[in-house]
Amino acid sequence: MRYDVRASASFDDASRTDITRETKQILSFACIAAALSREGTEGARPELVRLDEAVRGVLTELLGEDGYTFVGVDPVRLEPVFHDPEGRRVEFDDLPRSLRHLVAFGALTIRSLAAAWPDRDPRESEGVVLLDDVETEQPLFRQRTIVSRLQRALPHVQWIITTSSTDVVLGCPSSAIVMLRRRPGGSAIELHEGSDAVLH
Repeated sequence: MRYDVRASASFDDASRTDITRETKQILSFACIAAALSREGTEGARPELVRLDEAVRGVLTELLGEDGYTFVGVDPVRLEPVFHDPEGRRVEFDDLPRSLRHLVAFGALTIRSLAAAWPDRDPRESEGVVLLDDVETEQPLFRQRTIVSRLQRALPHVQWIITTSSTDVVLGCPSSAIVMLRRRPGGSAIELHEGSDAVLH
């Protein structure tokens, strides 16, 4: 999957993925499918209940420090609904852009893990996720916690994150940092790891 937060929306490019629509579909599907598949109902499917529980658990880890919670789906409009820190009802489209990005990171990853490992809780599944320019649209106070939030939400996922933000880097243990630097006046690229990466 490709999610480029820098790309502007284009209604002319039919090949471009509409990430907002896709994210909302995942959230809505998880809630609706789980409601129809609860134990005791005809055709109960426990994997769908697991998917809903995983989505809710991951979003709790990603949004909790900001005071937002995922409530579920509006029964009339089928739109994902959240509560803000004051307890007001907020639809996905009305969330701050930075939080919409966090929700997308979690929802898209959960969907892929559930598809790859249908018999497991997605939160216990392994995978590799690449996030480019993870700091884009994120306020400085959240940049230092974004990696730890992702790791808490999905601890068995190997997160490979690119960033040019020192705040994101400072939120990581030095053993997890790899820095690439182009040598001045040349095309050679130097690799720095650990504490050496933080200094450069």
